[in-house]
Amino acid sequence: MESSEPNTQVETAPVAPQPQVATNVEPRNFLVTFLLAAGFGILGLRHFYLGDKKLGWTRVGLIVGGYALLILSAAMQQFALVAVGGLAIIVAAIWAIVDFFYVYLSVKTDASGQPLTATQRDKKWAKSLFIVNVIVVALYIL
Repeated sequence: MESSEPNTQVETAPVAPQPQVATNVEPRNFLVTFLLAAGFGILGLRHFYLGDKKLGWTRVGLIVGGYALLILSAAMQQFALVAVGGLAIIVAAIWAIVDFFYVYLSVKTDASGQPLTATQRDKKWAKSLFIVNVIVVALYIL
């Protein structure tokens, strides 16, 4: 026996799972992130601070490996390794410079997506340090 009542079941589309944001982690500070990028940019310590350990270890491995190849090439008198070690150090230095600008201009969240905290004082300090660093680099290049 068929019923003439309309079907009241509503079909819903599957919902994509939302990324988990750690709530027990204190928010990271923008000024600390910027200072780590400015002072220790070649080592990539800001990646560890923001929770991106894979990229942090990549940066550490690049600079430590570059210097290790330079030392090893001098000890073994294999000067072909000098080029590889020097290239690794140059790549790490360029990456640090790009990272410095990237952090100041566009980093707003940590690796888990949690926004960075920044007070007006933090923003003023970061802006002042950014300007000073740009001037020092420009004078160094000249």
